[in-house]
Amino acid sequence: MFKWSLDNRACKTTWSTLMELEQLKAVFKDAGSMKMSELTYWNNTDSDDMRTTKVNAIAIEMDNIFTEERGAKYEENKSKETAIQDIKNIMVNSDKLVQDLAEVNDNNYLFWNEVK
Repeated sequence: MFKWSLDNRACKTTWSTLMELEQLKAVFKDAGSMKMSELTYWNNTDSDDMRTTKVNAIAIEMDNIFTEERGAKYEENKSKETAIQDIKNIMVNSDKLVQDLAEVNDNNYLFWNEVK
């Protein structure tokens, strides 16, 4: 099982990126257990199309931050398209956690100074 931890660069980078994108304000230790429905972009009155549009923009921005600002590379057999799709699949589900988002990010990216 994936563990939310300061020792995991995917967790730290997911959390700091969500902070940068003003999607959460929680301290690290509390952020992993937050549901997608608790993040700023989530609005219960949004249509599915509106939520999909918001999530698409956030996923692209998150990928850009990871790869262009934070120096992440894609894991072997992963691509920009698969990484963005995996982010979107988590973010459209109200019950998924920030920890779940960090896990898909860990599976898709090799973060700066991360050793596999």
